[in-house]
Amino acid sequence: MKQVSIISLLFILVFVDLLSAEQKVYRMATVPYAGAEPYFVALELDLFKHYGITIKEYPVSSMTDWFEALNSPRLHFNLMWSVTAVGRYLDTGDCIMTGLTNMDHDATKLIVKKNSNEKGKFFKGMIIGINADLLSYRYMVSSVLESYSLNISDVRIITDVDEHDLMSNFIAGRIDGILTHQAYIPKAIKEGQGLLCDYPENYLNPTLGGAMTPMERYHEIPEKDFISFWKAVLHAIVWIKNPANKKEYMRIIRKKFASNTVLINEIKTEEGFDRFVLRQQRFLISRKEIFYYNGAGLKNIYDKAIEVARRWNKDTSKIQFNRIFKTQPILKAYETLVKDGVILKTPGDNDA
Repeated sequence: MKQVSIISLLFILVFVDLLSAEQKVYRMATVPYAGAEPYFVALELDLFKHYGITIKEYPVSSMTDWFEALNSPRLHFNLMWSVTAVGRYLDTGDCIMTGLTNMDHDATKLIVKKNSNEKGKFFKGMIIGINADLLSYRYMVSSVLESYSLNISDVRIITDVDEHDLMSNFIAGRIDGILTHQAYIPKAIKEGQGLLCDYPENYLNPTLGGAMTPMERYHEIPEKDFISFWKAVLHAIVWIKNPANKKEYMRIIRKKFASNTVLINEIKTEEGFDRFVLRQQRFLISRKEIFYYNGAGLKNIYDKAIEVARRWNKDTSKIQFNRIFKTQPILKAYETLVKDGVILKTPGDNDA
């Protein structure tokens, strides 16, 4: 009788543990911008649930809302570029990334007035506008300026200006350059007499992106749940890359991007959607890419970001790469999905 009671007690304890695990809910902020697609797909296809975790979506529709979401104590995940994460850590010390999955294809570019460039050399003192004072944006501007033997300290940066106001001021000639999204570039060139500035050949792209977790929340989440999170996201990338899923993919993205008036107009037609997909994103899925951009490649971008931060007079003495980027969960998730046949091996996988 005593043995039965012990067995019953153990059963109850196991059941309670399982129940509490099932009831654990993680909250993720999502933004209708390029780079969020795998996370939207994982939500729509219930892939997070498939891998044993519950993710509650917290949608934001503007840059202002996104900044507010970063400071919310209730959120466990927020989509972010790697260099933006470095900047946030420098400001708050409250930022950890457990995986990087995507990179923009030149989606954000610097446009300057044609008269700001003489014989291939920018004028010192030119005014450049960016819509948010992020390290990633200063990194982009700095990378272009270096091609012209200038530093970011040689120009005047104005920040925290709405994208539409930036464009109006650029067209009116009140500022010499703007860092803007691909969708705005044609207007800047045509109406603002703008000149598109290319990034240098050795450009280390700061738009390598993934999901950020605040420090306090990071310590609350067991590693197995981080691994499950990345299994779902990586599975979504596999699904996105399957041409058979194109119609459903378009439906999901049009639904999730509805509040982004610029992008939703661009992807109304199938041809526009194809251009958007081709131009905007490179989702990482080969073993070589995942391990490089969650390892040595990420470290190279980090080192460049720290260099830019120092020029911006940021104190970098207490920051370390391994304090921000703890990417073992995505690497373990990847290996498991390969073992399970969700991700198929491709030529060169053994070279990572």
